[in-house]
Amino acid sequence: MNHTQNHWFRLVLIGAVLVAAVFSLARPAGRTAQAQTGGTLGYGSKVYGTLSAAAPLVTYSFSGNSGDFVAITADTWTGALDPQIDLVAPNGLVLEQGSQNTPAADPVSAYLSVFLPDAGAYLVRLSGENGTTGDFLLTLVGRSATTATPLVYGQAVDVTVAQNAPPQFFSFETEDCPTTLVVTNPGQGEPFTFPFVVKVRDQRGHTVALLRGGEQTEDWVTVQPNSGRYEVEVLAADPSLTGSIRLLVTCSGDNPGCPAGQAGIAGIPGAGCVPCPGPGDQVPGGGCPDLHLAAGLDATVPGAVKVVWDAMPGADGYTVRVTGITTDGGEVYLTHADWSPGDPTVFTWILPVEGYSGYQFTLEVLAEGSIICTQQVQIPVEQTSPDCPDLGLNGVVTDESVNAVALSWAAGLGADQFDLDMYAIISGAEEYGGRLVLPGDATSRAFDHFPPHLDGVRFVLWMWREGRLCSNEITVMFEGIPGQQFTCDDFSLSVAASTGSQVDLVWSAYPGADGYVYLLMDAARNPVPGHSVIMGPTQLNLVLVSPPIAPGTYTASIGPWDDVTGGFCAREVTFTLGSPNELPCAIRTDQGDVPVSVGPGPERSVFTYLPPGEDILVVGQAVGSDGNPWWEINKAQIPGGDAAISLWVAQSDVTTVGNCTQIPQVEVPPVIPEEEGGPPPGGWGPCGSCDSCGHAASECVTSPDGQCLWDPATCLGGPPPSGGGGCYAIRAAIDMGNCYGGGSAMIDTVPNCEGGQYLPGTSMQAHAVAVDPKCVVKSWSGCGASGSGSSVSFTATGSCTATAHMGY
Repeated sequence: MNHTQNHWFRLVLIGAVLVAAVFSLARPAGRTAQAQTGGTLGYGSKVYGTLSAAAPLVTYSFSGNSGDFVAITADTWTGALDPQIDLVAPNGLVLEQGSQNTPAADPVSAYLSVFLPDAGAYLVRLSGENGTTGDFLLTLVGRSATTATPLVYGQAVDVTVAQNAPPQFFSFETEDCPTTLVVTNPGQGEPFTFPFVVKVRDQRGHTVALLRGGEQTEDWVTVQPNSGRYEVEVLAADPSLTGSIRLLVTCSGDNPGCPAGQAGIAGIPGAGCVPCPGPGDQVPGGGCPDLHLAAGLDATVPGAVKVVWDAMPGADGYTVRVTGITTDGGEVYLTHADWSPGDPTVFTWILPVEGYSGYQFTLEVLAEGSIICTQQVQIPVEQTSPDCPDLGLNGVVTDESVNAVALSWAAGLGADQFDLDMYAIISGAEEYGGRLVLPGDATSRAFDHFPPHLDGVRFVLWMWREGRLCSNEITVMFEGIPGQQFTCDDFSLSVAASTGSQVDLVWSAYPGADGYVYLLMDAARNPVPGHSVIMGPTQLNLVLVSPPIAPGTYTASIGPWDDVTGGFCAREVTFTLGSPNELPCAIRTDQGDVPVSVGPGPERSVFTYLPPGEDILVVGQAVGSDGNPWWEINKAQIPGGDAAISLWVAQSDVTTVGNCTQIPQVEVPPVIPEEEGGPPPGGWGPCGSCDSCGHAASECVTSPDGQCLWDPATCLGGPPPSGGGGCYAIRAAIDMGNCYGGGSAMIDTVPNCEGGQYLPGTSMQAHAVAVDPKCVVKSWSGCGASGSGSSVSFTATGSCTATAHMGY
């Protein structure tokens, strides 16, 4: 469904009693054992470490972008360690797990590969299966998203691999047939044909096939129908060799195979052709992790079912389809609803009263408009025939020009109370609009208008009598009327100022609006009494003060309104309101690069970065090794924070919210010591003995077998000097986040130093813009830049990159 349409129906109920249930999913419980934090990795890093009974878990972090391909390997170095890898996405969900290195056929190493769904900080958690311990070597390999050439069914593509050429990438989408990728290798090579390597990965990033040339003229892999998108990587087994191959994607039944009568390769009997794939040779692909889809009767809403599931990283939408199971075992399609990113992954639906023995809910997960997987759950419903009469519900359209509706039902039913549920019908899908509670002697209800974009409304009237429940329903369809349909594309809402006890909200003027709808919700998203109104068309700001509003965290929803049609859309902002002495101590930042460390002091490892614009509770404070004060923060609010002993931020990097005068001094956590016995004997070089570990050369150490490893725990060198020749190189970059269509970022200040650089102290200006006007700058990071506007100002204090982080 269109998320901007989610709000109109709630407004129909202004002035009436509206019961709204909002559910939240608990984050999966994390590990409770003490953990060590290894620090921050980059693509190409190799890190040596140890898991012990005292510290059975180690966590590393790295920054990734949407579409990056990442492969992580953990090799056992010494001991009986059987490693396991968990990759945690920025939203705190476990994206992938690896416990065995299947591609390398190595049972004592772990491996996983995945396409990253979002930009942000990812966590790599390494542990030992069944409590095993020992030394390990962790390798992180990654590459940015690639532009792949699409392969079309039935159209062969010739690929030439040049000497020392980088890999070439292709892709194909499976159709509703078993799909075969055929690799034909007609050229000569060593020993017999060109020794190519073709890697086939599904949309999760899992390698489903590894094809190698050199011994036969044709190779193939067949994947299951409708199993999603596949990436095909082509390269030479030896970079010094050149050759060519032909790629063909086709339904397996249309696979041409080898031409009749083609000779085999000399010296290898029968090596010229490979039999066409059979139905049992299909490789499963696509798929999703377990999303914990569950359904059950909702105790808070009579006659309703609540369906919940975990959000899947990388998904851009969901559909829930409801099927009724009849008493004879048949199935009847009832309705469906669509979700967009950001919507709660919860579906509440009022059951029909009679005629079904159970219900089936099918969850479809969408990516780029395609269904990438489905999951199903069924619930049986024990029902008896209600002991109540026919309610005689009737509904008519009384004014087609404004979609006015009048409902009526029988009198003298002896009801204690009526509940009227409403469902908006839009393009064949239903959206639950809310519930009106009516007195037991009511016999009618009139609505003077409904929005023009609706196809109709389904009304379900529930009658309560002596604790028993029965219902009738009726659907009223509309012919369609012209009118204002807001899109909110050019509407913005923001917090102009916040003093703790007062918040100033401002919004942009929307041409054609007859007013602005305002709704205030508490931390549980329940409406705050007295704060649901329609304001005039000239009012573009609102001041909220505590008291009279009780201290707490609130969300304000404001959007343009049309008097004739009732249509509107809205933006939301969340803030904390109340006297500073009444609020708990919390910290906040509007920058995207404030580090969260595992202890107080600049030499401690960086665990991740603070989310901008969020209030994080403070639980303690201490003086760091640098002599400056540090806050200990609530690690439960940081994704993956349960893996750390404690988490800290420098007080100078953040602003405080609430009463921070009574925060206790706490004990400084110790630095995780090295295991007794130290690293394997012999040959360890000093810090800086090599320079290819993927980090600063001062942190690189040569291992006993000659590998260049990263070891910041013992190499605590400072950052390299900024700039060169007294001037600074300053650039702008853009992180598109979950936005589509691309964008650009630029430094607006004219260079005033040789080589396009800037003198120290120069007042700098930068801006960023996205192709999609709905995509805006959420935060800036780097160069000391902060804020959420499209433009930002800062001072040149060193060579750096100012990055704009975009989002909807």
